[in-house]
Amino acid sequence: KALSSLTTLKEKLLKVNTVNPKYPGSKSLEKKHEKLVKDLERRTGKDLGGGTLTAAGASSQTKLPPQT
Repeated sequence: KALSSLTTLKEKLLKVNTVNPKYPGSKSLEKKHEKLVKDLERRTGKDLGGGTLTAAGASSQTKLPPQT
């Protein structure tokens, strides 16, 4: 349900930017949307394009040299 709401919100943000690219609240709304996407990624473990899982996955795949 949250994912579908975020998709709808993103579509509305794109429409606002198309109609009025200089809308004063646009940047704030986009940042809030991005934060919600990242939070949802952390909670569900699904990659939704926010970059949270990509960054976490890349750091966990780094191999350290063996200790001697």
